[in-house]
Amino acid sequence: MCLCQIIKKNKPHKPHIITEYGKPKQFVIPYNEMIEIVKILEEMSDPEFIKEIQTSRKSYKKGKEQVPVNKLWAELGIKK
Repeated sequence: MCLCQIIKKNKPHKPHIITEYGKPKQFVIPYNEMIEIVKILEEMSDPEFIKEIQTSRKSYKKGKEQVPVNKLWAELGIKK
């Protein structure tokens, strides 16, 4: 039985860890999840995004007022 058949038979939409002698060697995740991870990594590598995070961390350490999550989601266009 090939790896794809084993995954389809068990949990096709879940990540799988492939081991060799009991030690993790490979990690298999569904294609759509990998695309999402790549998108997130691309967004996180944006210099403006990194700068915003650094600024926010400094403000937080100084005790400045934080943005409520609902306001942040609204600014980002996220509906929760």
